[in-house]
Amino acid sequence: MSGETVASHSAMRPWTLRRAMRREGLSFSAVQSRFAKGRAQRLLSESDARVEESARSLGHKDSRRFRRTFNRWTGVSSYRCRRPQRGSKDLCPGGTEPR
Repeated sequence: MSGETVASHSAMRPWTLRRAMRREGLSFSAVQSRFAKGRAQRLLSESDARVEESARSLGHKDSRRFRRTFNRWTGVSSYRCRRPQRGSKDLCPGGTEPR
């Protein structure tokens, strides 16, 4: 989703949104990345989908690239964050909340 799309959904002009985010010390790309990380963590930890299927549903054409990005975001492999088996501990850092 682009900044222009978010601005229009928020009934703001794009430059007003950028100015407001700058005032808060945020960048659109950082917010977008945080949102994507949270979605990935939730999908992996709450569904039975394979990592490759999760990557595709999150808009990644290449699951290897998704796995590398996920590892950079969290410090653990995407496989460790997959839905824990019954009785096992959740190994995904930060649970299902984005950092």
